[in-house]
Amino acid sequence: MACVRLPSGREVMSAQEFTEWEENHELRGTEFHDALRREVSKRMQISNFRQLSLVCGDQILGPSRPEEPLLAVVRPYVARMKAELFSAIRKNALRDMVQLLEQPCDPNTTLTDGESLLHSAGRYGDRTAVARLLLEAGADQDKADKAGDTPLHVAAHFGHMEVVRCLLEAGADKDKENNKGWTPMHIAVCQGHLGVIRRLLEAGADKEKSDKVGQTPLHNASLKGQLEVVECLLEAGAVKSKTNNVGRTPLHLAALAGHLEVVGCLLEAGAEKEKSDKDGSIPIHLAAEYGFLDVVRCLHAGTDMDRGREPHGRTPLHLAALHERLEVLQYLLQAGAGKDVEDTRMALPRCISVHSAGIWRWCSAC
Repeated sequence: MACVRLPSGREVMSAQEFTEWEENHELRGTEFHDALRREVSKRMQISNFRQLSLVCGDQILGPSRPEEPLLAVVRPYVARMKAELFSAIRKNALRDMVQLLEQPCDPNTTLTDGESLLHSAGRYGDRTAVARLLLEAGADQDKADKAGDTPLHVAAHFGHMEVVRCLLEAGADKDKENNKGWTPMHIAVCQGHLGVIRRLLEAGADKEKSDKVGQTPLHNASLKGQLEVVECLLEAGAVKSKTNNVGRTPLHLAALAGHLEVVGCLLEAGAEKEKSDKDGSIPIHLAAEYGFLDVVRCLHAGTDMDRGREPHGRTPLHLAALHERLEVLQYLLQAGAGKDVEDTRMALPRCISVHSAGIWRWCSAC
């Protein structure tokens, strides 16, 4: 009875399975042989590029149907073709890649930094056909390099939408973290690739996943000032007041970076402007400290201007004085901030005089 075994003796197709397969495939000659090779390759989970020989006795199986057990022999990968493989990707030479894979060459070949052929396809634009070919040849779509980046991380970084789509269709892990804890979504957000972000969201990527410092994609978008990305994430239901490892929300980060439009967008979406971080800072403290007058104005309404932060109880006015933010100081004083409020180290007038005579004059005039 015909069956298929490996040289190790492990059975790939039992005699019963072989008979059932034959009955379901009314094929003759070379069609039978080719179909059987494809079936055995599928069961062995190897690509069609691997040269699989079916041996009957001491002969390669011909077009006739076998009556005795078959031996499945897989040709090993050809070594020392790494340079040619990566060159074919750089040149986008699809025909060369087909010929190399038919040698057969290992589709999971890597460089010293762990970059695979699929990583390289994700790095260059217009490599979708090459990526599909590599996947067909058995390339690992989730293979990570030494930085922990998968091909999807790389394609997301460079904004190559079609390669991203190809990898997602192949089942790539859309939420896999690299060594920084960044997912492909984090990376696409930092680069501002809105189309890639939308495709990842459509594929069900986790928009709330935190990196090693506790930041979600919305934190990154807010810090980078990516307004359209912030709007996209909020429309997708991103949590607007989630905190990172130091207790800061996306609004804190937008405020300290001076991104007025993002601050306004977050406030309109209902972000909490009185939420404090682990040092007791609310967003207006950070805007005052870094001297972003327009952001201070935006955050002013309905905010306790005399609220102090740890460890010294410094108000936005103290911080503006300490960091010599003259315009912010002037605005806060004119808005009624308490210039007599003391922190635990010194009263405001002394604080101002220590740091800047010019600022002292502003305070004295008020």
